[in-house]
Amino acid sequence: MIVLAAVVCALALYGTFSIVKCAAAYFKEAGPEHALSESLVMFVKNQESAIEGMVRSAVWRTLSKSGGRTVDDIVVVDLGSDDETLEILMRLQNEYEFVYAMKREQYIEKIQEM
Repeated sequence: MIVLAAVVCALALYGTFSIVKCAAAYFKEAGPEHALSESLVMFVKNQESAIEGMVRSAVWRTLSKSGGRTVDDIVVVDLGSDDETLEILMRLQNEYEFVYAMKREQYIEKIQEM
């Protein structure tokens, strides 16, 4: 009985090791295009004086975290500003390919599409 329990335990450990080994090989071969990614979503309103610094800070943190390899999306949703916030965001969106600026309505549409 003890021998049978030892064999079952050894097979269980071998199976667990094999699963971990296969998972590691999959993620190594999948490359950065299959890596898990995150998105930063910021909601802003009337932040004309601060928005550029906020976005550039988020860009810097994202680039330094990734080592320049893959970059997370930065989504900035304007909640109806009546100053120049949205125009500044559009300029930053043109400067960085991973920064997305949109109005509240556009964000709601995107969420509903998911």
